[in-house]
Amino acid sequence: MGFFDVLSKLFGFGKTNEAAPDAEEEKTAKEKGDAFENYVVSKFDRKFFRLKDMRSDKGSNGFYPESNKYPDLVLEYKPSSSQFAVECKWRADWWKRGDGEESIDWAGGDKKIQNYNEYAEKNNIPVFVVIGLGGEPDKPEKLFVAPLNALKYRYAKKSYLEKFLKKDSNFFFDHKRITLR
Repeated sequence: MGFFDVLSKLFGFGKTNEAAPDAEEEKTAKEKGDAFENYVVSKFDRKFFRLKDMRSDKGSNGFYPESNKYPDLVLEYKPSSSQFAVECKWRADWWKRGDGEESIDWAGGDKKIQNYNEYAEKNNIPVFVVIGLGGEPDKPEKLFVAPLNALKYRYAKKSYLEKFLKKDSNFFFDHKRITLR
């Protein structure tokens, strides 16, 4: 938003009969994250899956609970009672690196990857990362599903992520091969 846009917004000049701002522009990062998490949850058929835990980033004045550092969802695949965790990340678009290659900063920091790995080890359950790209958080254009151990770095190149592109609608968990697709 430019200087004159701020002034016109504050003092109400320079705009005539303009429509209200687009609701999507007004969404906070937390609202977008929550919308994407809800989208991901909707892709698990209740007939086969039980939602055991759903964490949403919470805190007060910079004071956050320990659970914020863990994956967003914990699910149980009912037929085998197998549990797994899911970290949900939505990004509006690819980011062009200095070398021109497109990638995504899916983790936001190496410490987060370490936290997810520690969670997987401590709880003895696999962790998957579901990345939504483009569109809206509640209806992404593309969806990628990768095991955490395949994403060792916070930046994932487009060329690498393409092999994790999800093509069908709902999630399926293969408890024998420990894969989510």
